[in-house]
Order: sequence, then C-alpha cells, then structure tokens
Amino acid sequence: MAKMKTTVGVVAGIFNGEGKLLLKRRTEHDSITNIDYAGNWELPVVAVQETERESIPYNYLYRELVRGVREEIGARIDVGWETMLDFYSVMFKGPQGYDLAMITVIPPQCVVQEELKAVTKFVSVDELNQLAREFISL
Repeated sequence: MAKMKTTVGVVAGIFNGEGKLLLKRRTEHDSITNIDYAGNWELPVVAVQETERESIPYNYLYRELVRGVREEIGARIDVGWETMLDFYSVMFKGPQGYDLAMITVIPPQCVVQEELKAVTKFVSVDELNQLAREFISL
C-alpha cells in the first residue's frame, strides 16, 4: 500500500485590538488545488518546510509560523514562553493527497507590525462574511 502524501500549512488568525481579523490579498497564481486564487483575500498561510522527522513537534510548527508570517506579510509574532498557541487541525483531500491546515489565533499583543510586505486589511465578522459571499458567487 502506498503512503499517503500530506501537505502541512500553518494558518494565522491575527487579530487587532478592535477584534478585527487580518487578511492579505493573494498575489500567487498557483495553489495546491490548481485553482488561481490571485486577487482574493485570505488569512496568512505558511507552508511548513519539509523535515526528516517522523513527527512534527509543537515548537517546529511555531517556528514555521513565526518565520512564514514575517516573510509573507512582514509582521513579527512574539508570543513568549509563558503562552502556548493552540493549533486546530483541519484535513481535506487535495489533488495529490491530503492537506492538513493547522490553524491558530494570534492575539493583538503578540504581533509587532514592521514594514508590511503584502496588501493587508483588518475586517470585521460582517466584512468577512461579505467577502465570503462575493467569493462564492464568482
């Protein structure tokens, strides 16, 4: 029996002090679903780099999240050792195997915005719902 191929991504739900969620405008045309999502708004998603380990420990996911968010949008995450972020997993079938998204919420006091590298905006729940309705109707 062939081994299942799994792609792992870490998704950052970054909130500001007003309870709004950070979205970035996607510029990449490629995706794991082979659909062009360029121009759409999305949460910052970081592909976890390959590792030779048999399992992926918490601190590896955390380091990948910090590295990727800084590279992707230019924000530094600084949680500190007294706080552990919760990762929630979502698995779905992709075109070449299974994809695993590890989703975490980043509180505003843990984000230091430096020079943002991407087009971003903070949205309320209502604005997020409207963006989702627009996306579905495409």
